Amino acid sequence: MTELPEFKREVATEADMEGEANCEKNPGHNGFIPFQDFSMDHLPLVWQEGRVYEYIRSFGERVVRLVVKCDNGSFRYGSGVVEKWEDKYVIATNNHVIENDSQAKRCLIEFNFNSDDRSDVIVCEGTGLLETSKTLDKTLITFLHIPKKIQEIYMVDESLFIPEVVTMDNDGQTYSYQSLTMPYTVNGLPILAMPLRFDLNKMKETSIEFYDGTVSKMASEIIKFEPVPSEIEPRNPNVKDIHPNISVRDINGQVKTMTGNIEYIEGEVFIKLPEAFTDEEAQQCTVTFPNGSVSKGTGVHFLPTTLATANLQGLDINIGKLLTLGIPEIKRFANNPFWNLHFKPTPPGLENQLSIQGTYNTEERRQINTAIAIGHPHGGKKMVTIGRDLAFSLEPTATELRCSIAYSCQTCPGSSGSPILYLRSWRWYVHCLGLRANEFQEEVVETGNINKAWWWKQYISDIVVEEHM
Repeated sequence: MTELPEFKREVATEADMEGEANCEKNPGHNGFIPFQDFSMDHLPLVWQEGRVYEYIRSFGERVVRLVVKCDNGSFRYGSGVVEKWEDKYVIATNNHVIENDSQAKRCLIEFNFNSDDRSDVIVCEGTGLLETSKTLDKTLITFLHIPKKIQEIYMVDESLFIPEVVTMDNDGQTYSYQSLTMPYTVNGLPILAMPLRFDLNKMKETSIEFYDGTVSKMASEIIKFEPVPSEIEPRNPNVKDIHPNISVRDINGQVKTMTGNIEYIEGEVFIKLPEAFTDEEAQQCTVTFPNGSVSKGTGVHFLPTTLATANLQGLDINIGKLLTLGIPEIKRFANNPFWNLHFKPTPPGLENQLSIQGTYNTEERRQINTAIAIGHPHGGKKMVTIGRDLAFSLEPTATELRCSIAYSCQTCPGSSGSPILYLRSWRWYVHCLGLRANEFQEEVVETGNINKAWWWKQYISDIVVEEHM
């Protein structure tokens, strides 16, 4: 395997502003499409749909050029993208583009730099640093004013994907943990991933708190019940053939029935249902066994999972492929248990976004690895390049595993902070590093570009890996 040279940060300085004339990484800029000229015909045939094209166009409207006055008085140029965070419009970019609050406040943000004559450019100003991390190479800044066109674009509030889980133990002590909303639903319900730092089954109360005021409860397909009939004792060889009927009254007062299966977990008996219930819903269940005996539901039981065994969907991550690499840290990462559970209700904004993602995040399309970069290479007008997903990687640091993605979209100095759209999952990442190479993991790379983004937006390593390995 060819050893790759070192990845480089892709900010631009005054020396890079001549663009394609002196571009070492992509001489001539073949494959770069001016954003104003980007059309559906530029997309691979499978993606030539009106809604997909409009998604890319509207996302591109959110991409900005950043002009940052450094602490030493020099200027650097990068890209950024508008996102919503707790109902505020913010700019997401790299820490190596904007490092601190003073740089955030000295930053000029240029919308609509789509043509050489700059006739439609709207200039806004950074107002402060919201958060930054050198380890994750991420920065969020606030800015003013907010262009009217940006306010008209639909964008999900990204904080809906990172709610707080608040638990209370039997002594009344409360704990708070960050969690991650998965980008898909199962049986119509969303999924939440969170660290296994406590046993949910031993907690008196657990709630999920979203920024919009929604308070949700965990749900599970496994319910507890009492009394336990003697016919379903573990010693009964025919216990697997016993299928109780469960009836429950829904929120509209209608009674619905379903059939459950007997499950034994660590010596205790439970019933597994075809759908997930909250603790309160489980307590409303009436369980009728074939011999006529009747029990009542008393609550739910939660089971942890691992990345190696969970049926994760819609993620740009192939755990099976990673495990074939035989790297101990990755094996530990994939087999580290965590909670991956349903919850109810779903915040309206999240429900809408999951519905949109579910429309395009199909099994067939998950195999199509198209990636799109939109940014301001060399600090010039906005450009679009099309490539493909190359890999998902895990890179150990002193305290965690950092998740990264690699892709072949063409980028140049000035592209740092550009959003990278993965069409198969309807997700995006922030570009930060690049290099010129024609081969990656024994595969030919047609564009000669191998680029990298940290998966910081999802904080997945914080969710499923212990703080210190």
